[in-house]
Amino acid sequence: MSVGGKVVQVYEESDRIWVNTVDDSGEYCAIFVENFEGDWKLELGDKLWWQQGKAHWTKGEVTRELAKIGCSGVNHPLGKEYQLVYNWETIAKQRREKLIALKEVVEEWLSATPQPKSGTFDPVNQPQAYKAQAILERWHKW
Repeated sequence: MSVGGKVVQVYEESDRIWVNTVDDSGEYCAIFVENFEGDWKLELGDKLWWQQGKAHWTKGEVTRELAKIGCSGVNHPLGKEYQLVYNWETIAKQRREKLIALKEVVEEWLSATPQPKSGTFDPVNQPQAYKAQAILERWHKW
């Protein structure tokens, strides 16, 4: 049996690193791994999974093996209140709201721009308006 997922929180101490992950089902689990020397650092979005005493950390196309310290399901070293619990629905809603606000700004800007008779902006003479119009067309296809 293995556990792990996407890295959502990292807390580095001198001798160990606490890593919180979330799997595809939305379950969180944290472990300690050895602190290591090197050019790479564990970052949000990396993949980490573990089995028995080893953790496997994937960054891009490269996977490195780290020593796992202790058991899974450990709390943040400073206390459980420091542990992040993401609500992906809330994050998705916030991103949708930002996209809608951006769309409204683009629409407002385009409406203040003199409209061409052809209905399509000229990519050479009006590149910003042309790009803005293309973005809105894609938006409406979604």
